[in-house]
Amino acid sequence: MKKLILVLGILALQFTAMSALALTLGGDSGGGGDTKEIPVDDIREEILKWINDGGGKDLIFSHGITYDDYSLKMKEVLEQHFVVISMVEKESDTDDELRVSIDGVLKTCRGFLSKKDFRPHIICNLNRFKSSSFSDQYTLIHHEYAGLAGLEDNEGASSDYSISKQLSDYFFPKVVLGLSIKKLSKIRKLATIIKNPAHPGSKLPFAYETDTNGVCRAMGYEKGIQGSARPSNEKIDSLLVDEKGEITVMVTKNKMTQISCINKMNIPLKKSYLFKGPELIYPGTDMPFDGWSDTDAVCQSLGFEKAIYFSGKSGLEKKQTIVVFKDGETQSSYGNPISQIVCL
Repeated sequence: MKKLILVLGILALQFTAMSALALTLGGDSGGGGDTKEIPVDDIREEILKWINDGGGKDLIFSHGITYDDYSLKMKEVLEQHFVVISMVEKESDTDDELRVSIDGVLKTCRGFLSKKDFRPHIICNLNRFKSSSFSDQYTLIHHEYAGLAGLEDNEGASSDYSISKQLSDYFFPKVVLGLSIKKLSKIRKLATIIKNPAHPGSKLPFAYETDTNGVCRAMGYEKGIQGSARPSNEKIDSLLVDEKGEITVMVTKNKMTQISCINKMNIPLKKSYLFKGPELIYPGTDMPFDGWSDTDAVCQSLGFEKAIYFSGKSGLEKKQTIVVFKDGETQSSYGNPISQIVCL
């Protein structure tokens, strides 16, 4: 069986390191801004190969569109250099062709026909694109090309993803993600049952009531199976995460004792770090951090970016301490030292 493999692990490296593997697309953007080195061309190439290999024949079309229409039109717009692609970090207030947002609605990418060079363009917001999951990036790029081909509506603030959203049925894990010619539901889905799921690094448990997809994504999976989470009977310090797997806050809730996740992905994991007691000493001294310290500033003093909300706890015994303020300034004090904090 022919399969289309999308090596998204490489794409992630291209974003973080802007390595020699990243492609400069578009040349002269015609929009008055600098084009960025971006990995979008790899996604375009894989979609084109997938269609050329006969992928997508099970897609459901509407509005009188047939598979032959889809195949013919997508092959045309997916040809190399047919579409000018560019990335912007800051959107222009004066040039519509360097603006990704539509009618005040934040968009990740936007496809349009340029009034300057009369060529089809796709422009993306670099930061929003980078923060999207690999599967979302893949679906998003397919949508923009489908919009330019007249197969989906990508005009205005509301977009039509009727075809592009079906691509998730074809993803399969190969390094990170791939596309098979047949729907994965007809082949296989790789699910894993995880007992006592914990956040990488700190090994802190997740709260039962947190986002299922977020828990699995924090542990390196594509998504979670809804309804698979199981709670404990005891309430302990545990983590809430958002849909992307980012920690939002520490709470005292029933921890999660089991969850089922789909498709383990070969991607770097964001780790949290738990510090307790003797570890919480201000660098270069033998004095502990005071409980009145700014928690982000404490973690930054220890070499980390920030603290998890409500992860800081103070001890009961008062002693000589150092208060660290938000701006990094310090002050000697006599109070209850921090006994626990979780840093990112």
